Amino acid sequence: MYTHKGDCRPDFICIVSHLLMALGEEKAMLLHEARADLVAKLKGGLNPIFYRDVPFLPLYIAAGSTVQFGVVMPNGEVSRKSAI
Repeated sequence: MYTHKGDCRPDFICIVSHLLMALGEEKAMLLHEARADLVAKLKGGLNPIFYRDVPFLPLYIAAGSTVQFGVVMPNGEVSRKSAI
């Protein structure tokens, strides 16, 4: 697992056996800002050369004490579930 603070990658990536298994984005306070950053970073979708026919990747978005779980689709669309 790796964390990254920058402009082009999600803040959190989970890699197992050289495969990307999950993504995450974190902000100090505002959940909608974390989601907007993740959507911007995933613009263009998942590269089919690396991800082939992967139907989705799990993700989380966190701000303060709120966490949302969801998935990123191959086209880069972020679908999220209820916050906890």
